[in-house]
Amino acid sequence: MYVAIVGSRRGVPAGVVGEFVKLLAQEEPDAIVVSGGAMGVDTCAEQTFLNLGREVISYRAARKPGKGEESWLAEEWKLGTASPLITPLEPTFADRTSALFYRNMLIVDLADKVVSFHAAGSPGTAFTKGYAKDRGKPVYEMLGR
Repeated sequence: MYVAIVGSRRGVPAGVVGEFVKLLAQEEPDAIVVSGGAMGVDTCAEQTFLNLGREVISYRAARKPGKGEESWLAEEWKLGTASPLITPLEPTFADRTSALFYRNMLIVDLADKVVSFHAAGSPGTAFTKGYAKDRGKPVYEMLGR
């Protein structure tokens, strides 16, 4: 089961995210965390799950090597396995923001359910929750400060 854990970069206590992730690992032995590698909720969830010896798939925006009009893409990072793997994905984008929103779509598309730790003023998290709901994915919303 793929569980997306997404959230705001600021305004959500790391301890709350960490405790949730520990409970997830305990209650869902087959769970794999899917997230986006951003500071805040994403990195806290990913690192906590990895520290528990579990697997994480992290979709991250990255600058494409070389210079050109379309210079951003998403990468899929498979972590917590014997052979960590980073795979660049298509399409490419002219700006980082577009690559980040595409990354959010990839997270939701892979997930069986989405857990959101959302503080006010986080457009990426709001987009991700809305996209998940539009796709009929269960969304569990945790509020930050």
